[in-house]
Amino acid sequence: MSRGLPYDSDAGRDYAAALTALMTGEAYAQSARIARDHGGPFSGYEKNREPFLRVMRKHRDSMRDVNARNVPSDLYTAAKSSWDDAVELGEEFGYRNAQATVLAPTGTIGFMMDCDTTGVEPDIALVKYKKLVGGGLMKIVNQTVPMALSKLGYTPGADRRDRRLHRRATKRSKARRGSRNRTCRCSIARSRRPRASGRFTTWATSR
Repeated sequence: MSRGLPYDSDAGRDYAAALTALMTGEAYAQSARIARDHGGPFSGYEKNREPFLRVMRKHRDSMRDVNARNVPSDLYTAAKSSWDDAVELGEEFGYRNAQATVLAPTGTIGFMMDCDTTGVEPDIALVKYKKLVGGGLMKIVNQTVPMALSKLGYTPGADRRDRRLHRRATKRSKARRGSRNRTCRCSIARSRRPRASGRFTTWATSR
């Protein structure tokens, strides 16, 4: 989004493919280096060696489906090189990990990192509301839109209204968050002990 790439476009898909190829290729290349330096491949690798290497080669060959014209040259080169290393090292030393990448639950991580979105899907609105465990709402203002407008070449005059609305939403969000924090501090003093709710422990609050 910040680069102004449409999600449903060849350019967006190629960019995402190059990024994920780089992450996965480098992970398997490092796994092969660990197998080389620290005790060999994972248990059971030898009897599955050829099928495993065949999958690795298919991953490497799929880089040719990424249109290099839609991806920065350094990113494309790095992704291609990582898979060349992953296959070359794996053929000689095997892999320490049967699986090297996995998608963690991105919701909580995304909020803690102050991300506008918590996954690969497009953002749903300029302003979103998140229900909190124990009650209350968190108002999240999209911070990526100004970057996208700038990337797409909008002038300050053309997007002045959008920026003004964005600033207002941000101020309202900060004001509400500050009010909520003051309420929580008073409530904590009254509640004396935490209350368990699901997997998280929240302080009982009253408004």
